Amino acid sequence: ESDKDLIAISKDSDFKKVFIEEVYHAISKNMRKKLDKAVLITINNLEISVILEKQYYKTALDKVLQYYTSIENYEECVKISNLINKL
Repeated sequence: ESDKDLIAISKDSDFKKVFIEEVYHAISKNMRKKLDKAVLITINNLEISVILEKQYYKTALDKVLQYYTSIENYEECVKISNLINKL
């Protein structure tokens, strides 16, 4: 049942929006600081963190770019493209 809950949450548009924004901001912040890993999300009560290695930043940013393109936020698309070009 918990697997079904996780699948349902992952398909929720509000969750997707928040998660993508968190990925974008975490990578952006870590690129400015020149860090090799980005903590995307932390679940404190479970003591779990989702960490993304720098080698996967481009793949993640491509997905973020797809999302912002789908909602027609082209101003953010330009910023994301600039981040991708800095990799």
